[in-house]
Amino acid sequence: MDALPSGAMPRPGGLSKQKEIEAPEPVYDARSSYVGLIQQCSNPGVRTRLAGLRASAGLPHASTTDRPWDTTTSSPIRQAQRRLSSVVADEMTHAYVEGHSIDELAQKYGVNRTTVISHLDKRGIERRRVVRKMTDELVRDAAADYESGASLAVVARRFEIDGRTLGREFRKAGVEVRPRRGWASSDGSADVLSE
Repeated sequence: MDALPSGAMPRPGGLSKQKEIEAPEPVYDARSSYVGLIQQCSNPGVRTRLAGLRASAGLPHASTTDRPWDTTTSSPIRQAQRRLSSVVADEMTHAYVEGHSIDELAQKYGVNRTTVISHLDKRGIERRRVVRKMTDELVRDAAADYESGASLAVVARRFEIDGRTLGREFRKAGVEVRPRRGWASSDGSADVLSE
């Protein structure tokens, strides 16, 4: 039997006297070879192998900015830890005692509110109780606006309070809060706009 040329495949039946058929060379463009490489190396643990295959295929090095959806090649973003010196923590504690809120201090010093609370607790400072933002009369007025059809957000802005605060006040007062559009109502059906 004669040796077959490179890339040639024998016909079925292996008859050597018949004309040999050459297999077509696969055609790769940059996109299809890249997709093939990704499929072969989809395991994030083989990033170095993928980089080598990309280089051997003549493709440029992929950075995470080229593929913002690909989180396998970037390290997780870590929050910068901010340690307050004892002088700054004492200053922050003094400001709280003078009347500043925990949220104000957290924003001013660039820390989480739990950090402020932790420093207050370490220094034995008793925290103030949350003062109710609305009187019963204001809750009744807000409920009247809400029941006339205004949204919770609109009524909250009108009374210069947060919508969650208003919702809490309504629940305490026995005012039924409508479900938000698209949320399931108490009977289990979704509240959606009818067209």
